[in-house]
Amino acid sequence: MANYKNSINDFRLPAEWEQQSGIQLTWPHANTDWKPYLEDITKVFVDMAKVITSEELLVVATPEIVSASQWGDLEKLNRERELVGIYLSAHPLDEYSVILENVCNVTMLELSNLTPLQGRDLVMGGIVTNVREGQTKTGKPYGIAKVEDYSGSYEFAFFGSEWIEKRNFFMVGMFLFLKGKCQPRQWKQDEWEVKVGNIELLPEVKDKLIDKITINAPLSSVDDEMITDLLSIVKEHPGRAELCFVVKDEDGEMHVSLSSKTIHIEVEKTVMSYIKSQPQLSFKIN
Repeated sequence: MANYKNSINDFRLPAEWEQQSGIQLTWPHANTDWKPYLEDITKVFVDMAKVITSEELLVVATPEIVSASQWGDLEKLNRERELVGIYLSAHPLDEYSVILENVCNVTMLELSNLTPLQGRDLVMGGIVTNVREGQTKTGKPYGIAKVEDYSGSYEFAFFGSEWIEKRNFFMVGMFLFLKGKCQPRQWKQDEWEVKVGNIELLPEVKDKLIDKITINAPLSSVDDEMITDLLSIVKEHPGRAELCFVVKDEDGEMHVSLSSKTIHIEVEKTVMSYIKSQPQLSFKIN
């Protein structure tokens, strides 16, 4: 007990002007008295931290992190976009980029001006990012679905039985492959619209949309390292697409076409990333 009393008697609070090794801040959080003012006080603490760290050491005491289930890739990307406004580490559509860039013939951004698209058959793809549903004044159901690709987004409107028929495809987070036509509106022939006729899920059609990939390479670039890399990729990604090569001389006047009768490949993100990382290589789909 004597030691305890001595330690208490010897204890004192140093004045704020005395020499110190650092400052500790207990960060405000929802389980403290700061909860009603958390947004405002957090900004204050951030400003305090900036000033302190410009002069001396800052130790921040934080609440224990509560364990939670791990987010999936899509959820992580959505949270990332929600926080900073854009996708940073990846894009949800990266797995389908080969389809969007080589099979689709129009982007969502291009749909904002239908004049050059009049009368054309359209092939599109993207991810559903928002859906609004309701009823018209006459009681007909309708749905307006926003679909986004790398270029931007476009809202597709459906009314009546057409919306009832297609609504199950248009759920937020769904990856869609769309076919349609730019045609005059039924009751206003001087106005044009995008009429969606066929909808499929991108994960289900991705493989069957690509029948062949042809890789073009100059003869000078074909060495042991490239051959080893390509063999490794082909073995790791077997699929149904025919694999072909066109090897050209330096002048491009002569070439040799090669195709494999036994080896087929899945044209997916890893394969395309490798080809695009090699500036001497080019490719053609189908």
